[in-house]
Amino acid sequence: MRNWKTAFCAILCMAWLLGTVALPAQGEGGPSMIGYSVEPVLPDNQVSGSKANFNLMVTEGDSQSLYVTISNKADEEIQVAAQVGTAVTNENGVIIYVPNADASHAVSMSDILTPGEQVITVPARGSALAEFFLTVPEAPFEGSVFGGITFTKLNQDQASGEGGAMQIRNVYRYVISVRLRHAVSDISPEFKLLGAKADFARRSPGVALRLSNPRPVIVRGAAMRVSIQPKDGGEAVLTADKTFDIAPNSGMNYFVHVKDTKALPAGEYVASVIIEHKELMWALETPLIIE
Repeated sequence: MRNWKTAFCAILCMAWLLGTVALPAQGEGGPSMIGYSVEPVLPDNQVSGSKANFNLMVTEGDSQSLYVTISNKADEEIQVAAQVGTAVTNENGVIIYVPNADASHAVSMSDILTPGEQVITVPARGSALAEFFLTVPEAPFEGSVFGGITFTKLNQDQASGEGGAMQIRNVYRYVISVRLRHAVSDISPEFKLLGAKADFARRSPGVALRLSNPRPVIVRGAAMRVSIQPKDGGEAVLTADKTFDIAPNSGMNYFVHVKDTKALPAGEYVASVIIEHKELMWALETPLIIE
């Protein structure tokens, strides 16, 4: 058991970088695919909605335990690592959960929700209860604090390789999201375009845009239209469309691929972004200089 606990932190960190597949708590075909499943035990302060995730109404300074049932379908004992992360947004416009949030988060889920055991042993053809300790900040917060619990099954094939090298292949993870609120409130998102720069060093060159949602609200299914045109006017030399999600108080890097770098010769450009979400629309611009 001690060896599993020693190895689990390194395994999870590597899993973010190598081939992994994240599944929702009740992912389609999940248990039959990977041999186990997870299910939250919903507390009394659960807000109506999805039964596969925690959506809690909380009070300043309160503390409580959250529980997740891990069911093992295999004929042998398994070890499952649990990691709490704060919601951020990746380059594909997908919300993910990382243990260390950036400074834009007033409250980080990974600071206020901790696992009782970082590695849970689940008996063959049985189940185990994973406990997590939640301490709500004394100071009130606006909107939502959003994060998630990631479950990763550990096994010898994932934890070792030839010559002791770490090798992780086809790692399937379950994710249970956790949302905390003080009250049901209608908070509008806000988008900012923080900058744009050309990146022709990638295998697929293009333009990297930096977007930000500085408000404590989750945005799902926003539509973005990007166009890049010469500063002195004229037709757009590059366009792209994207549907994305973005976490509260979260930044997002969006990369617009360029098939032909000759379409973006050195010069001064303007990157324009139109974002639509429900009945709201934002028109954003930032200069782009290609040297």
